Amino acid sequence: MNHDRTVRAATLAVFTVLATPALLLASPGARAASPQRTAYWQAVPADIKTATYLVDWVPATGMASVTDGVSRASGHYTDDGVQRLVTLDSPSVKSEAIWPRPDDCGIYVNARTSLTRYAFVRTGGTDRHGHTEVHEEAQTVLTEGCNAGRIVASTSLSDAVPAQAHLNLSARPSMSDLVPGVQIAGFSSMPVLAVPVLSASLAQDIADLLPGGQIRFHGEGFTVPATVPYQFTADQWLMLGLPGVDRRYTRLEVNPDTGAETWMAAEFAAGAPQWTAAVLVTKAQPRVTPLTMQQAAHVWRSGLSRSEFMFFDIELYPDMTGTRVSLDRPTGGEFRTPLTWAFSGNGITQSWATRGAQVERTWIPIGDRGRQHWVMEYDRYVDNEGASSTGMARVNFYADKGPATPPAARAALPARR
Repeated sequence: MNHDRTVRAATLAVFTVLATPALLLASPGARAASPQRTAYWQAVPADIKTATYLVDWVPATGMASVTDGVSRASGHYTDDGVQRLVTLDSPSVKSEAIWPRPDDCGIYVNARTSLTRYAFVRTGGTDRHGHTEVHEEAQTVLTEGCNAGRIVASTSLSDAVPAQAHLNLSARPSMSDLVPGVQIAGFSSMPVLAVPVLSASLAQDIADLLPGGQIRFHGEGFTVPATVPYQFTADQWLMLGLPGVDRRYTRLEVNPDTGAETWMAAEFAAGAPQWTAAVLVTKAQPRVTPLTMQQAAHVWRSGLSRSEFMFFDIELYPDMTGTRVSLDRPTGGEFRTPLTWAFSGNGITQSWATRGAQVERTWIPIGDRGRQHWVMEYDRYVDNEGASSTGMARVNFYADKGPATPPAARAALPARR
């Protein structure tokens, strides 16, 4: 298996982004060598969380620039009409961390993961819009200790990977509907946390677009309220005026049935992106009617945890108890954790015990689309010593699967013939 998942973890659920037109025009012949900008991403939610990229293809020169959730790299590429093979000018370091197993001397030492080539293999559609498998050639090497230089993990261009959607950025959905008065959930005004999975390191928030080019963040979870300027760039990015940070968002796709939108987040420096990430976004409803007891005591299926292989349900019962249920679809197996719940303001707070801590998850309602209940959710952890911490807020949607039946009542029901 070569620990493929370990190598890919550094680039999980992220995007690649390109240089701005102003930067490209700064060099001679840039107009003739204008790039074709293409995003590659896995839909949110997805069965398998894969890396996401935005690649700046320059056919006139055979150059390509790739930015993912860790770094930006450039190289040359060849194109046979189906596969584009990118060879980087120099290895791109994706992570440097302690390897989880000791070396032959019994010491835990540092390891470096470096990527050298990409293969973008189109499996459907056209260059403008379709599906592509993105393969990475990378190695993880011990950098110290008695086994320095040993390769301990790798991925190759022949590894099986799931296909991702791709879209030329010239075909992105319009953002003309984002006008003052619109409330949107999923953007962030907070700094990026130092964790390897960038899609999980931006604390999401609810924000209002205000007149005069201002955006107001509410401060959910551990985020703080903030009002900052924003503007739309000529190349269709929403740019936030955060102090010392050039953060931008652009819309990739909209699901009209669920209201789910996939957006690309990026931070730029000197006109070039430094990292990118996929985010789940939705247009919120400023005045959401709280759920009644009859409406809340249902089975709620998580949108972010739904896949071909599993479901994750929250069962809320009328007696203020409930169950967290993980469902393995291939085997039909279940893992159930009891919880209690209560109304909290306009939302709901659930509480359950985990190893060494009590967890409280708060749902803040942000809208409904048919039977999809959209929430901003965050966790608060209280350990056995009484110390507490609050997790990052995130956007999620739950499908209403109907009234929830407590286990005791379900057991008393007559067997089906």
